[in-house]
Amino acid sequence: MKTVLMLVFMAGLTLSASAQKARLELKKGRIEKGTTTINLKQTLQLMEAYPEAYAYMKKANTNSNVAGVFAALGGGLIGWPIGTAIGGGDPNWSLAAIGGGLVIVALPFHSAFKKNASMAIELYNAADHQALHHDVKLNIGLLERGFGIKVSF
Repeated sequence: MKTVLMLVFMAGLTLSASAQKARLELKKGRIEKGTTTINLKQTLQLMEAYPEAYAYMKKANTNSNVAGVFAALGGGLIGWPIGTAIGGGDPNWSLAAIGGGLVIVALPFHSAFKKNASMAIELYNAADHQALHHDVKLNIGLLERGFGIKVSF
């Protein structure tokens, strides 16, 4: 009977440890939690309990938004003359040059997004890692009252 209870207890302990928060990763400009991609709003909500990580992620969010605006405007200004040329009209290539400049302006903002998001994710994962390793202690062996297992929370 003790063996069955011990196996059930150990299985429950293993399942609770595996049910902890999945680590975040930044892959090719996307934030992934486990196997799913999450957006910046969801990431900010996850990090609200971690002030330092949250501050970096807010900066990353701002940088991403600014980069998106410059890239979208630049792409539109590049695409307009190309569409005009394909349609048989007289394209204004100076618009494409301005669009190219806007895309180049977006690059440092995207780089700043990646830097701040990486730092926020690193801090968030470190905080979760510490919580996993410091909250539960499992001692197996000779205890105060003899041989056994002791779990401390």
